[in-house]
Amino acid sequence: MKLDQLKAPSTAGRFIFAAGMVLFGSHLFLHATVAGIGPTAGAWAMLSLWQSSLSGLALVAAGSGLAARWKIRWAGALVMLVLTPILVVQFSRLAANVHNPGPWGGSCEILGLFCVALVLAGGESGRTTAVARTLLGLAFIEFASQHFLYPRFVALFMPAWIPMRQVWAYAAAVSWCLAALCFLAAPFVPLARRLAPLAATLLGGMWGIFFLSVHLFRIAHAPSDGTEWSAGFMALSWCGGMWIVAGALARKAATPSAH
Repeated sequence: MKLDQLKAPSTAGRFIFAAGMVLFGSHLFLHATVAGIGPTAGAWAMLSLWQSSLSGLALVAAGSGLAARWKIRWAGALVMLVLTPILVVQFSRLAANVHNPGPWGGSCEILGLFCVALVLAGGESGRTTAVARTLLGLAFIEFASQHFLYPRFVALFMPAWIPMRQVWAYAAAVSWCLAALCFLAAPFVPLARRLAPLAATLLGGMWGIFFLSVHLFRIAHAPSDGTEWSAGFMALSWCGGMWIVAGALARKAATPSAH
């Protein structure tokens, strides 16, 4: 895929990721300051009220900067600053009980957002893009494993009107595997390096489909459930984030010495 073909998805990704950060931040801040706003879920739930307030304001500021294309690298660094302590706590818990499959998915989702922020903070740096590519490849393996091991559980999250829900769970798992192969083999295999931007673009589209076909329906069905809102914001952020990563990978692949 040529670099100019990824400019539009990358630009759209910046706006979508910015929207996800603003929505996440607004939810965190409102939960901490306004009575009756449902709490966030997963890793975000570990934050105290004052931490939620500060983190929420930081994410709103970062998302606004990204949308306005103002201090993009600083915006990425701010998102990393918010996510770093959450990642440290999450993976400390995982290390204490690695056989519990529950926290793995949420931890890797947060890791993915961190990787997008790392790409933004790194600007044109190929090194930060390479680090993010490797970490994302590992996260994709975890996502694929969960979908292969627990297809019935994954299918329960889909609306009842979607046919063959377990088949779609397996299809998503295969997609994660192929993307992981492209991302992790990119430093060694030229074909994988060329396909990695396409893989990221398609994954962004898949997350967008998740948001539109699954999460919006779940939010509409349970509008007072903060867990559903958090999951929706996560899917939206991953959609935009993968398109941002696609643009960065395309620029890296276009560099003759890129690995």
